[in-house]
Amino acid sequence: MTPPKLIVFAPPPFGLFSISGPDSERYLHGRITQDIKKLSSGSAARSLILTPQGRIQGQFSIFKQSADHFIAASDPLSDGEAAAELLQALLQFKVADRLEILRIEDSHSRLFILGSSAAEFMAAHSPPDLVQFAYPRDFGTIPGFEIVVQNSGEIRAAIKAAGGLEIGRSEFDRLTV
Repeated sequence: MTPPKLIVFAPPPFGLFSISGPDSERYLHGRITQDIKKLSSGSAARSLILTPQGRIQGQFSIFKQSADHFIAASDPLSDGEAAAELLQALLQFKVADRLEILRIEDSHSRLFILGSSAAEFMAAHSPPDLVQFAYPRDFGTIPGFEIVVQNSGEIRAAIKAAGGLEIGRSEFDRLTV
């Protein structure tokens, strides 16, 4: 079966965290596996958070707005408990660091836009005031983007108007394996 040219998946509304403050970059650099200092503003990457013994505590995407503002998004197929564990792991060694980590699920959404028309759609429908963060993601043979928005309704309506299809968790899992 050939997947549609444009697909959107909206994971459950949990696991989005704003990390801000003057010590944000330094703290994250010492806490996660991604070399956060080399990540340019406006870009994103996948990362892990580890125990001191090297056991994986969580995987997530990290979006860098600036050296003092980031958004962490838990794995899209994780549950609310895993998102809470990620937050706890991020805060585990925060002592005198000047940073604040807040849950932002009530004000932001994360979407995955997939398909052969995803790049074309993003170029035409993502003004900076609508999409806060967007970065290309490779989902095996399907090109796509992971985005963080304040109002997912506008993007979802534009995808539907462009003939796109909204899929659920099981379809997303099947397409990206």
